[in-house]
Amino acid sequence: MLERSLRYALKLSETLAELKRMATRDALTGLLNRREFDRLLAEETERSKRFGRSFSLVLLDLDKFKLVNDLHGHQAGDAVLIETARRLLPHMRRVDRLARFGGEEIAVLLVELDQREAALVAQRLVESVRGASLRSGRLRRAFGGDGQCRGGGNAGERQHCEDARGEGGQSTVRGQT
Repeated sequence: MLERSLRYALKLSETLAELKRMATRDALTGLLNRREFDRLLAEETERSKRFGRSFSLVLLDLDKFKLVNDLHGHQAGDAVLIETARRLLPHMRRVDRLARFGGEEIAVLLVELDQREAALVAQRLVESVRGASLRSGRLRRAFGGDGQCRGGGNAGERQHCEDARGEGGQSTVRGQT
């Protein structure tokens, strides 16, 4: 009876871990999904506000990704996303977060990095993908922020950060070959 209960508890634990993975990870790339990234961004925004610590947000977008899907099929596009994630992961610190933010968009949360440091990381990320033997376009741009967009992380506050980023108040690193 005890052995059966232990097996059941172990199976339940494994099932819960799998459910958590499915709820927080992108099925294709294994990166964090947008929902989990938004949750972590809200936490980091609150921590930044409370303790005055900086963080940076880097957004990566693959050039001509739609064209890859249109010309070579979605399997080729999937391969591009998987390879891009594989190339980016080695450049991340344990405290940083990498997420598939949208179709071909990848978001990076860099904890306790200012704008200058984030721009250097963004450049390394661009370089890690530039010239890759992928069947797709190139990494187009990365925006580095300095964590000055602070608040509770609700949709309106995130939109404010996106608006500020769109106004060119942050650095831009372009990666083209």
